[in-house]
Amino acid sequence: MKRAGALAVLGAASVVPFAPGLARADDLPLRLATINIDSGAEPYYAQDGGFFKAAGLRVDFQQFNNGQAIAAAVAGGALDIATSNMVAMTQAHARSVPFVIVAPGAVYVAADPTTLMMVPKASAISGPRDLAGKTVACNGINGIPEYCTRAWVDKNGGDSSGMKFVEMNFAQMMDALGSARVDAACVTEPFISESKTTGRVIGAPFDACAPRFLLSVFIATRAWAQANGDAVRRFQTANLQAAVWSNHNQGKTAEILMKYTKLPVATAQSMRRAVFAEKWDAAEAQPMVDLTAKYGNVPRFAIDDMLYHA
Repeated sequence: MKRAGALAVLGAASVVPFAPGLARADDLPLRLATINIDSGAEPYYAQDGGFFKAAGLRVDFQQFNNGQAIAAAVAGGALDIATSNMVAMTQAHARSVPFVIVAPGAVYVAADPTTLMMVPKASAISGPRDLAGKTVACNGINGIPEYCTRAWVDKNGGDSSGMKFVEMNFAQMMDALGSARVDAACVTEPFISESKTTGRVIGAPFDACAPRFLLSVFIATRAWAQANGDAVRRFQTANLQAAVWSNHNQGKTAEILMKYTKLPVATAQSMRRAVFAEKWDAAEAQPMVDLTAKYGNVPRFAIDDMLYHA
């Protein structure tokens, strides 16, 4: 298909749905990986909701703890499609790694934030400006939490250039807040409620990126996608259907989430849940690319350049 035709399918006009449906044929195998958290759970909903099966896919699931390991597995041919975040994709583009985006994933919605900034309960810090020069814990440096926090501080009259970011898992963050070993911590669901035992919320740093923006995408190598266009289209169909269904059936998806992540019932039912993109929208994908270019010192580019074109 020529570029113009592919753009009409995948969204060069900025906002279009992915393919609405396909005729059932012999099942195609697909090696798929995600991170075992709520925002990465969309493939679980596609599997248990029957959307992969209806699209004619036989999925081999793999679970990873971080995006770097996933990206390496995709690049090395051990995976076909996997979830990744927008910072990793911006960095990969800067290094000319041949990844393409085949579908959108989770989105951040400021009206219902799933990531919050917390400080020790006795801290004098009351807002983003007070974080200038301070030490902040994140679950990964040079990633979405760090870049959003820097933007949050800078947009509110502070100077993020002197801040220090340290990598911790969320259990370590709770201990660090309790002992005041860090000045603040960027905490994501499902750990917010538990973290309130040692810290208090001062705001939502992701709001500094945009009121609504794409957090994650599903990627493949360009060579694999071009050689397996039918599998890609089937995945896009199932992914879209799972996004629509899960966004409107969070009670049912809580049960699926508990099955795969082993979250306690009370946590899965009370936490703020991830929202998934129901269409490709370049306006939602571009903000994190721009923030990464600014704070990650990489070239800015138009995110549509990374879209898979059949």
